[in-house]
Amino acid sequence: MEDDFKAKTTLHTKWGECINAGWLALPGILLVKQKDLNLSCTEIVILENMLFAWWTKESRPYIRSATIAKRMGIHQRSVQRGLNSLIKKGFVSRKVDSAHKTTKGARPLTSNKELWTSYDVRPTVGLLNSLWRQSKLMPSDGTEELGQGVA
Repeated sequence: MEDDFKAKTTLHTKWGECINAGWLALPGILLVKQKDLNLSCTEIVILENMLFAWWTKESRPYIRSATIAKRMGIHQRSVQRGLNSLIKKGFVSRKVDSAHKTTKGARPLTSNKELWTSYDVRPTVGLLNSLWRQSKLMPSDGTEELGQGVA
């Protein structure tokens, strides 16, 4: 708990009150090794949005491609293509769940069952840890940039 308080205090000191809108802990290796991971700028931002919605190790983020598209200012179809690419590259997996949901203020559905898509982003953790272990074995490949992050 004390570490959480210290991190929040440090982040608040660094960023000011805008940090109250939320923040994302992200391993630097994702950015430093973006080229080696074969991730486009669009894929990185999509992945960051998914990671922002991932709250616990066991949970799966439920975030709509329309939400990500609106945040990024791009078409929803572009986000869907990026998600499909992240799935093919092994960074995320997709799961479709059926959940009972009521809708308020919307036109009545023919059924109260809706399909919700969630994503498992834990494969990203595995890929980044594997890359980290490889890079530690080969320090002459430019990994001196790694480990230099700050809160």
